[in-house]
Formats: sequence, structure tokens, C-alpha cells
Amino acid sequence: MTDDWWRRRFDGRSPYCYAYERDGDVVGYVLYTVESDGDEYEMRVWDLSAADADAERALFWLVATHDSQVQTVRHYRTESALLDRVADPSEFECRLGMGPMVRIPDVPSALEAVPTPERAGEVTVGVTDDLSPWNDGQFGVRTDGETVSCEPVSADTAPDATVDVTTLSQLVVGYHDVERAERVGSLAVSDDATRDALDALFPPQRVALREFF
Repeated sequence: MTDDWWRRRFDGRSPYCYAYERDGDVVGYVLYTVESDGDEYEMRVWDLSAADADAERALFWLVATHDSQVQTVRHYRTESALLDRVADPSEFECRLGMGPMVRIPDVPSALEAVPTPERAGEVTVGVTDDLSPWNDGQFGVRTDGETVSCEPVSADTAPDATVDVTTLSQLVVGYHDVERAERVGSLAVSDDATRDALDALFPPQRVALREFF
């Protein structure tokens, strides 16, 4: 991210930023602005990140100390467990919104960039992409435990798995794991061995882009 990006992000406003330290190390921070609409003031928390639960609680306590200055707090969260940690969930208004869009521009480059599984394996994946013909085809994915390679292969034999580029993109960034990609996405897997290979290939944790752009 560049300085220009941050300036555009906050429309010329200077956000407040506080860091939470423990034993001299920064273990969390919060970035926010205070905005006014007439007589009402709102704290907009743009980013709140913490290394552990104690640091997160400390940062939320800091937010709570502004109760005499603002009437509401708006905060974008990537998970919903916050309601389980407050005394009165009825005081919160939650809305579910769309997240960022993601799309693989080049299948081999994307798959070779995923974290390398510790074990060796090989799988063929048939990808459908109506907009990018270079992505529409069959790819061989191979890992030796240190690197991942991916290249187009002949479609003479049936692939071990098939998927459209939308679901594959969600797999690559970690939005879906393999089980969810099969259940709600387009992923179709031929057998358990292929499923295990894909489980090892794609990130085990779901991720979220908090910054937007």
C-alpha cells in the first residue's frame, strides 16, 4: 500500500491510530475516524487487529471509552463471534454485506503461488472459464513438498477434479475449503485421494481482505 492509497482511502482525513503493547512489543492496533452528521457523532473503526484475545479485548475497551464522545460505533468484522462476547447483544445492529471480488487471471501462476504442501502429490484439474480462454482447460498440478508446479495438460483423459474459475479463485484465497467448495461451489472431485490432495494444496484457513481498495 502506498501513501497515496491511504490518502484516497480516508478522503484527506487523518485517522486516529493506537497501538497496544505488551513487554515492549506491539500486539495490536486500532485505526479509526470520528465523523459527525449534525448533532450525532460516530466512530468508524476501519481496522482493529490483535495477536490474541487479550489484546483484542484491550482494544475494544479503548473503543468503549469513547462512549461520552460518540453515539455509535461502526466496525466491519470478518467473523460474527463478537456477539458472543458482549453483555447485551441487543445493543448491536449487524448487517451482512458483500466482500471484495476475487478472480484468477492466470491459473498456473495462481496455483504455483499457493503455500506449498509438506507432502508430494499430483492432481489434474479441469477448469472452465468463459471469459479467459487460456484458463479454460485441463491443468496438471504437482508438488514435491518444496514447490508447486502447474501447467496445461492434454484433455485426452478425464481430470481428477473439475471446477469453474469462480470457485477455484475462492479456493486459492482461502474463502472456501475443499469441503465447502464441493457443497456450495462448482468443485467436483473424483475420489478421496484427490480430495486429500486438494485439501493439502489449498490454504487451510479462511482469509479476509479488510482494507478494500
